Amino acid sequence: MGFLTVLPLVFEDSILFSIVSLALISDLKDRKVPNALILFGTCIGFLFSISPYGGESFISSITAAGIAIALFLPPFIYGLLGGGDVKLFFVIALFEGPISFLGIVLYSSVAGGLIVMGLILIDWLVKRFREPLFTKMLKEKQFPYVSAIFTGLSVALFQRYLG
Repeated sequence: MGFLTVLPLVFEDSILFSIVSLALISDLKDRKVPNALILFGTCIGFLFSISPYGGESFISSITAAGIAIALFLPPFIYGLLGGGDVKLFFVIALFEGPISFLGIVLYSSVAGGLIVMGLILIDWLVKRFREPLFTKMLKEKQFPYVSAIFTGLSVALFQRYLG
């Protein structure tokens, strides 16, 4: 692939990475993903899908968005995943298409599991000296899952461009 062919895809991925980075900052700070950011990402994702320079076709983007809803609406309904996380996965799906999106979901799931295991390990080690740090957050299901989504997207983009 030539440089001019790849440049629009790098631009598209840079915008997506920026959106997810802003969502991560907001989730860590306020435990919320702003709806304005989700709306912006949704609009840009749709624009890229109808653009001749976008990485995915409109049909591919809509298919991936449907997969995102099918995968993440049930955990949201049962209180296992926050609404911002579901909406952020929807935005990622619009940008990435079904195959790449499923890879990002896999990476995010592994990252989420590793992060939670790390937090549990830290709590276990700290418990010997004082009150655990993360037990309350994990019991109340307040884990900022956007950190796992960010990690999953980062791994996928790293693999795409440097792997």
